[in-house]
Amino acid sequence: MSNFIQTKPEMSSAFGSLSMRQDLINHSVTIGLKDWSLWDLDTEQVQFSKSIIHFIQPDGELVGLKVFS
Repeated sequence: MSNFIQTKPEMSSAFGSLSMRQDLINHSVTIGLKDWSLWDLDTEQVQFSKSIIHFIQPDGELVGLKVFS
């Protein structure tokens, strides 16, 4: 789970039930479909394509996406 910890420089925002983190070094945006604090410790990062990572909990629930430029 260390990859989910906010690093600097990074910007965080919330839009209703969605959370967003913009990594200014790696040029990526992570969108949390579920509150970060509710993610299971065993949440996996699954490479969906060259520029998209899915965050999937052990029960199969998609809880976030990371998109690279």
